[in-house]
Amino acid sequence: MSARAQASRPGTVDVVVIGAGHSGLAMSHCLTARGIEHVVLERGQVANSWRHERWDSLRLLTPNWLTRLPGSPFTGDDPDGYMSMDEVVAFITCYAKATAAPVQTGTTVTSVEPHAKGYTVTTDRGAWRS
Repeated sequence: MSARAQASRPGTVDVVVIGAGHSGLAMSHCLTARGIEHVVLERGQVANSWRHERWDSLRLLTPNWLTRLPGSPFTGDDPDGYMSMDEVVAFITCYAKATAAPVQTGTTVTSVEPHAKGYTVTTDRGAWRS
């Protein structure tokens, strides 16, 4: 298997990342850069919390010029503005696509248990070992 896990089926990978938001996708980028096999498990869609758990009027609390992820600096035309919820969703979604993050959406993690050589991450679609 390559540095990226086959995101379509449970199995064994070096690292399981839970959540495809800012942090999970940034970690995926860093793991990929180091050639570490991984999968990103997301209960809903990429940027799910921003899509479904925020007020429509919410704006990011930091200026746009601070809004960047590894390998993706801010490139917009309003560096001193503040992204709307829809803009944040688009930013995160585009980042996931641009980095080809191995995201498995629609996958709810139900438990994480240690085992002799790592962890078993049980989901509603099967178990991953890392």
